[in-house]
Amino acid sequence: MDRAFSWLDDLVGSTGADFLKRDFNRSFTETGTGASGRRAHLDHARALLDRLRAARPALRIESCAGGGRIDPGVLARADQVWPSDNTDPVDRLTVQHVSPGPTPRR
Repeated sequence: MDRAFSWLDDLVGSTGADFLKRDFNRSFTETGTGASGRRAHLDHARALLDRLRAARPALRIESCAGGGRIDPGVLARADQVWPSDNTDPVDRLTVQHVSPGPTPRR
């Protein structure tokens, strides 16, 4: 995680970026073996966002869930969430149907 944090922190700093989009386009089955691999993936992703937020408090973070991976842990760390990059009108009907309703403001 230190390498990922250093890379992201350097990228944000060197470009002057004030917005970061975290897109989660991988299936949970690709994050490791079994529940322990999935849990470790979530813990590390959240810790990375926490470190980045502490280092860059003005950075706005959006999390794109790919249609369903918006949970309380993401809501606590992202300024905004988006259920999917898929903007096809017909596909969006399903995306919106399975996505959570209104989420609390930060």
